[in-house]
Amino acid sequence: MAKPEFCTKCPLEKQRCCYPKKFPTAPVMVVAEAPANIEVMADGGVWRAALAMAFKSQLKKTGFKLDDCYFTYAIRCVRPEKGVDWDHLTTIETCSTNILHKEILYCKPKLIIGLGNYGLKAVLDQSSGIISKAGTFQEVTITVGDQAHTCLFIPLLTMEYLQVVPEKTGSQKRNLEFALNTYQQGSLEIPKNDYRVLATLDEVISMLNSLQEAPAWSFDLETTGLDQFTGKILGIGFSTSPHTGFY
Repeated sequence: MAKPEFCTKCPLEKQRCCYPKKFPTAPVMVVAEAPANIEVMADGGVWRAALAMAFKSQLKKTGFKLDDCYFTYAIRCVRPEKGVDWDHLTTIETCSTNILHKEILYCKPKLIIGLGNYGLKAVLDQSSGIISKAGTFQEVTITVGDQAHTCLFIPLLTMEYLQVVPEKTGSQKRNLEFALNTYQQGSLEIPKNDYRVLATLDEVISMLNSLQEAPAWSFDLETTGLDQFTGKILGIGFSTSPHTGFY
């Protein structure tokens, strides 16, 4: 795949676009949602905003080598000021088709990390669902013309979301650790999940026996809300090992 050219499909590109200064090959590609104003004003200073730097720090603490990572965006343009008509889904389709997919074929990453709903949309063409899909691995194949590239993809929550819902930080850290281990092993083998809904007394008894035999186990309550005084219990989930669970 030839080096991707700068996009001229969007009228915003004349003054509001932010591009990486180089398109290297890299084993890990990180796709953020969109650049911040400071990154555009920095003359191509990709991923220099405070939250972008915070995510880089998170990657580094997990064990990723930043030199192995290529940082880019699902949308190349900063959001227009209030009052400016902007169809973000159309913008994602334009950017992903004309730039991002070509970047993927050029870089040939082993792992793509997509941040937020826009990262999910740009890679998987799914416009929403990051809360439920965060941390779920799958193989993706990106095709441009007669060329294709297959790699592992994991959608993750944005740093903005983690600021609002800090209790998700732990699961984000675990998802990054698993992504790193999978990437370092050089395997795209996706773990098989074994989650079971228990509907009979015999199934519950069997689960209790499993809990007694396990060296450790965890549980979680599903409730109608986060308020400990008013929330009502809907169900209880148990797990004795990763990617397994009873509800």
